[in-house]
Amino acid sequence: MGNSIVGTGYSFSDSGGGSGSTEAKYLVFDGIAGQDLALGAVVRFDRAVNPGRILKAQATDFDSSDAIGVTKSGATAAGSITIYVGGEVPVNFDVAPPASANGSRVYVSQGTTGVASLVIPTAPGVVYLVGRLTGANGASLSPSVLLDLQLISVLR
Repeated sequence: MGNSIVGTGYSFSDSGGGSGSTEAKYLVFDGIAGQDLALGAVVRFDRAVNPGRILKAQATDFDSSDAIGVTKSGATAAGSITIYVGGEVPVNFDVAPPASANGSRVYVSQGTTGVASLVIPTAPGVVYLVGRLTGANGASLSPSVLLDLQLISVLR
C-alpha cells in the first residue's frame, strides 16, 4: 500500500512501494467531467456552460488553453474524474515523440483538443506549457511528462 496525505481536495501519493517512504510522487484532485475524457488527456476548467466541470484543453484561445492538469483515468460526461496536477505522469500526444526529444518542453496542442505537443503554438493561439518530456521512446502515444503547467504567451 502506498502512503497518502489528503486535505482540501488534493491528495499527495507515493509510488505505492510500501517501504514507509512518504515522498510524494504526484498530486491529484477530483472533479466532474464536462465531456467524455480519456486517460492522459490535457484538461481545463469549463468557465462558460458548466463552470467548474473538466474539459479538454486546446491552445486556440486563452479560455480553452488554460490547462489545469492531466486525467489519471477516463470518464464519461458528468462522471467523477481524478486529475494529476503535479508529478511525472502519462500524457497523450497525437504523434509518438522520439526518445531524442526527452527533456523537451511540452505544450497544449493547438490542433487537437486534449493532447500535448512538442510544437509551439502560433498566432492566433496560446503558448501553454504542460511540462518536460521524460518518457518518450518513439512508440508510445502516452509518454511520461514532468508536469510544470504555466501560461507562457497569448499570441494575437
